[in-house]
Amino acid sequence: MPRRCMACIAAVTALACAAAAGLSAAGQGRGGPPRGPAREITQVTGDLYRARNGLWATAFLVTKDGIVLGDPINPDFAAWLKGQLDERFHVPVRYVVYSHSHFDHAPGGAVFAGTARFVAHENMARNMDGRYPQMPGDMIDRNSNGRIDQDDIMIPTNAAPGICGWGASFFTTWDRNKDGQVTPAELFADVPPPDIVYSDRMRLTLGGKVVELVHPGLNHADDMTVMYFPAERAVFAVDFLADALVTRRCIRCRARADRSTVARCRNGSSRTVPSSHSTSTCWSPATARCSGSRT
Repeated sequence: MPRRCMACIAAVTALACAAAAGLSAAGQGRGGPPRGPAREITQVTGDLYRARNGLWATAFLVTKDGIVLGDPINPDFAAWLKGQLDERFHVPVRYVVYSHSHFDHAPGGAVFAGTARFVAHENMARNMDGRYPQMPGDMIDRNSNGRIDQDDIMIPTNAAPGICGWGASFFTTWDRNKDGQVTPAELFADVPPPDIVYSDRMRLTLGGKVVELVHPGLNHADDMTVMYFPAERAVFAVDFLADALVTRRCIRCRARADRSTVARCRNGSSRTVPSSHSTSTCWSPATARCSGSRT
């Protein structure tokens, strides 16, 4: 999700969702200014935690037999997180569950490959098969050459700043050979492909605990997975929650589909939604409306 999109939800009121106990702020040096994105791990409830990398976040569930982890986010953060998990919990990551294939959430999982299996909706495998992948914010293959060109990124960026596109930094990060284009192979170079895929719903059981995976249908992505933690009465959802709170939109941003997904994902027994771009989100028991705040 574009970094500047976060400004679109800054004015949304935060509701108290869980007693979040801050466990670390390792992105800060002792006695000095922050180095890189602010990083922290907070307890959502019980053995469910949220790990933050600046404006991005993931979730993980600790069990006696290992950890079920959401998005790795990027290689640098994933390496930091692995060190934190090893130090704090002394059990390996057994599953990495991709929320979707987009380039700002999926990279970095290789650091967990020695112990973990990678799980995703079946459409993620198709998005990674070498064709031009589904991308957010009207970033599409405008000249049908199968590569991500400047126009593919900058036309939507300039048309709807902060809502669509990404900006020139896209090429700084993902144009690995600096030829002015990004191939699908370059985009997914740091994303281990899923070795377990599902179509509609799937249940993971580890160490006596359950995580249910749900494909909510078309919204911000075509390969989205929502992680539902029934014992914790919590859901981890990515990107479409923030999209649903954005009033402006560009072509193919699917704001209506995002709001519909929010309504479908609300579960009568689920109240806490640690999301990927806001501190947390609470469902109103009586409506499908949600509220969140910037990280």
